[in-house]
Amino acid sequence: MITEVKARDFISALEPVKAQGKLESVKRLCQRINEVMYYAMNIGLIEENPAAKISNAFANPIVKNMPALKPEELPELLKALETANIERQTRCLLFWQLLTITRPTEAAEAKWSEIDLDNKLWTIPADRMKMNRVHMIPLCQQAIEILDTMKPISGHREHVFPSMKSPYNKPMNSQTVNAVIKRVGFAGRLVAHGFRSIASTALNEEGFDLMLLKPL
Repeated sequence: MITEVKARDFISALEPVKAQGKLESVKRLCQRINEVMYYAMNIGLIEENPAAKISNAFANPIVKNMPALKPEELPELLKALETANIERQTRCLLFWQLLTITRPTEAAEAKWSEIDLDNKLWTIPADRMKMNRVHMIPLCQQAIEILDTMKPISGHREHVFPSMKSPYNKPMNSQTVNAVIKRVGFAGRLVAHGFRSIASTALNEEGFDLMLLKPL
């Protein structure tokens, strides 16, 4: 019975996960447990949430920041890309990810069916998002121009950025942009996921409330 579950019960259940060193998983499980227990409290099944502080029983996971440039260093990367010998499709994917501030996999797996050109909007379905929530991205003119470039290449296919080698019905590899970053001399200074960090820093410096920018 949910009314009989104690904090110690949750902690004991999570101990095997902790023993495997999966502290990030423990953190996420604590969050999910709390969501369930708060729901039970809100609908009147329990008076208090016994899991409210169970995360305090475990060490916090060590956060390893991914390499990212400072916003003021971005022109250096753009200059290197300008003279690099890069396939058009690969170049388009790189700038698509940079302009839309999406994760490598989300960008590489973009589908034409997700694009609303009339309203200049890209809607990523929940099953492709890390937080399992629909994410809507207004497309700037530069992003629209990338789509215009890709249309003759992949407009008849499912993915905006299809694989350039068999099987052609698959999207480009999400690590393609990382390979380009290394090739132009930025290994150790930047990874593709670091584009999001660059954007976050720049927006924060401009006074944007980053909580309002998180995917819905």
